[in-house]
Amino acid sequence: MTTSELSVSLQTNTEPKASILCVDDEISILKSLQRLLMASGFDVVTATGGEQGLLLLEKQEFAVIISDMRMPGMTGAEFLHLVAERCPDSQRLVLTGYADIDSTIMAINQGQIQRYIQKPWRNEELIVQVRESAEKYGLVKQNKELQRRLSTQNHKLKELNLQLEQHVQKRTAQLRQVLKQMEQDHQSVLDLLFNFISVNPHLNGHFAQHIARTCHLLCSHLQLDPKEQKQIVMAGLLSQLGLLGMDTELYSKPFRNLDGNERQQFYTHPAMAQLMLLPASHLALMSDVIYHQYERYNGSGVPDHLVGTDIPLGSRILALARDFWLMIDKQEGQQDSAFANAIQQLKMQQGSFYDPVLLNILASLPVEKLAGAEIIASSHVQVSTDELKVGMVLERPLYNESRILLLPQGHVFTGASIAKLCQIEAKREKKWTLLVSAAKATAE
Repeated sequence: MTTSELSVSLQTNTEPKASILCVDDEISILKSLQRLLMASGFDVVTATGGEQGLLLLEKQEFAVIISDMRMPGMTGAEFLHLVAERCPDSQRLVLTGYADIDSTIMAINQGQIQRYIQKPWRNEELIVQVRESAEKYGLVKQNKELQRRLSTQNHKLKELNLQLEQHVQKRTAQLRQVLKQMEQDHQSVLDLLFNFISVNPHLNGHFAQHIARTCHLLCSHLQLDPKEQKQIVMAGLLSQLGLLGMDTELYSKPFRNLDGNERQQFYTHPAMAQLMLLPASHLALMSDVIYHQYERYNGSGVPDHLVGTDIPLGSRILALARDFWLMIDKQEGQQDSAFANAIQQLKMQQGSFYDPVLLNILASLPVEKLAGAEIIASSHVQVSTDELKVGMVLERPLYNESRILLLPQGHVFTGASIAKLCQIEAKREKKWTLLVSAAKATAE
């Protein structure tokens, strides 16, 4: 290939131009280099000696610097050594004659020179070496820019984490104190936490009850230990607890409307719940179930990318119950078809998002049980507040219209609690009907 053909070929390259500095005391060599490199698409600046080259470096940085080895006053090796100190990213090439090859190699080793070009050079080889050096310079600059951006982002992330930590501490300080004071009566604590969720206008206590009921059905089918079952059911009831410590923007609008950063922050709410529950060591199982609720069966979930049965059983149950009711809420129409459609959607992620064994159990449950239709046992009776007697046992939790829990299941009525309930009911337009134990209903 001739020089003219090479020039035409290289001019078709669409890469951005790189600036080249050529330093040589022989004007003819400088002009030859300038013509060749400019024809190849480079911007070329020339200098007749090292001192002039250093002055040019004060005004501009060059991608590649080519210097003759033998020059009066300052040798090429000395010049390029100074270039390395002032412009370390610039790629440094030295032109040398055959007689100077030994001293050139020594200069390369000592002066941080990347390459040498032997005189007389072949145009094609010189262009290839200059282009490769320019590309390397570009990569170095890109890498530094990426490192700078990464450093900036890491700094912002540290600031965000610090702000989040301070935010968490502020939001949970009062709750921690309450938990420490009431640790011995954990059921009261759980009822209180549920009321925190119910009273929040952006959260849905009724939705939490649906999740808890479905967790109970799955636990009962698996015949889990009653203590374990209770904590899993309460985890379903309090699965949204961590949202109380986060900005309402993250949960006051549909999840699909959140951007990438907001979604990442949303998925940290189980960790915030775990932090809130940390003082209550007796609730460790429930806390762990909530913490791992976004793990996926195939390991693609968060926070720990657990796989299969490495995910706590309670977390697998909670995830299935939660997403089942999320899908129900998105649908309209008859209850039976909504439930069937939700099951069908869940099965599309069977083995990837959800435990297939648990999903098959959920699919086998009657719609009446999933919907919460209650069959009153023969040992239970329904009474009004006027018919309440001291010693009666409440068999179904009592909520007000805002889904605030007033009395938990298992409450044993006293004269004081009956009087308080009647006082609250007097402000309502409708009387409550309470389900109590029949054995207690007939005995004072």
